[in-house]
Amino acid sequence: MEFYIQMGHGMQQMILELLQYWKQGNVILSPINIAADRIEKFAQDIHSYKGKIIFDPQLYLPREKPDRLSNYNYWPQNNITLLENGAWDRVLAPLVELNNKLKTQSVILPAFFDNTINEQWGEMHDKLISSAFKYLQPEQIIHTLALSSNVLLDVEQVEMIISKAENWNIHGFYLVCQHPNNAYLVDNPLWICNLLTLITGLKRINKKIVLGFANHQMLCAGLAKCDAIAAGNFLNTRHFMLNRFEVNDEENDISRRSVWYYAPQTLSEYKITFLDLAQQQGILPLLKPTNAFENPYSSMLFTANKPSSYSFIESSSNIHYLCALKLQVENFVQPTFRNTVHNYTIMLQESEKLLRKCYAKGIKCAERDFLPILDTLRAATLIHQENSGFVLEREWNSL
Repeated sequence: MEFYIQMGHGMQQMILELLQYWKQGNVILSPINIAADRIEKFAQDIHSYKGKIIFDPQLYLPREKPDRLSNYNYWPQNNITLLENGAWDRVLAPLVELNNKLKTQSVILPAFFDNTINEQWGEMHDKLISSAFKYLQPEQIIHTLALSSNVLLDVEQVEMIISKAENWNIHGFYLVCQHPNNAYLVDNPLWICNLLTLITGLKRINKKIVLGFANHQMLCAGLAKCDAIAAGNFLNTRHFMLNRFEVNDEENDISRRSVWYYAPQTLSEYKITFLDLAQQQGILPLLKPTNAFENPYSSMLFTANKPSSYSFIESSSNIHYLCALKLQVENFVQPTFRNTVHNYTIMLQESEKLLRKCYAKGIKCAERDFLPILDTLRAATLIHQENSGFVLEREWNSL
């Protein structure tokens, strides 16, 4: 799998720093997080650091008009009903022009946030994709599927998406999937199972899949041979929060937050005060990154001094998280489906073992604790093996 940076609030300098540190990278540009008159220059800066770009048009709620989004010339100012009936040229022509200016590697088509998959849904997407062929070749097109949690909890609707997608001669899909109850970590195994079913079905009809607004829990998408997952700095870039696109209020972006440290071996995030406690209890080395995951943004936390005595600020926390997740993403998929499942099972086992050692010493992670969702992922993995394991083992290298 590849890793994409999901652009969020205040990430411009961070993106360039990461690209410089990695010497290359992939970025999903977010118009709600950068003004229309600044995006071309920023794209040039990304390219200068050997970054590759795709642009998310974020037309999830076309009747809303957040200031930054509505200032882009592809954004519909009125006549939304005409879009629903297939009049997409006014949106697609300037959107393709913008993509050309940004030198994107593919063009993400816009799509509304979908609560129900039915015949009307299919007809609207048929018209949208047909309109796109006026401006783009099939191999340039990545189509958005922005799905409510209710859709992902209904396997019949998931199967309808796969069936419909077989008729679309395009390169791939950009999946944006709302979590149940808007939770950061999903505790519903059915949602995970159906996500894996969706990705598997789309991969088997030769589509590239980019899973947007993801976090480390979504590493499991690699069990379906997902091509890429994307994550960013704050929680609203690590799971899809629809209200981010409903109002012009950036309070969710700029409010005071705690600083968290991500321990990749436990798949959990810790407040710095709990790292102090872990040091006092003599178990801080359990949370130290292994050699492969060491980076200059978090290494100071594991010296002789208290972790809180260092300036581990929010930007350091976020860059460390993205560096660690990138490595996990890139090393997740193995040469066979069986080996991929085996390695993932070991990853979950190691996480549980370390977490229980931490629990015994009072070291917990509050709402970012992975232990409560381990059984969710194990159940989803087992069902995924039963449902798709035979075909995935046979077709793995051709997906």
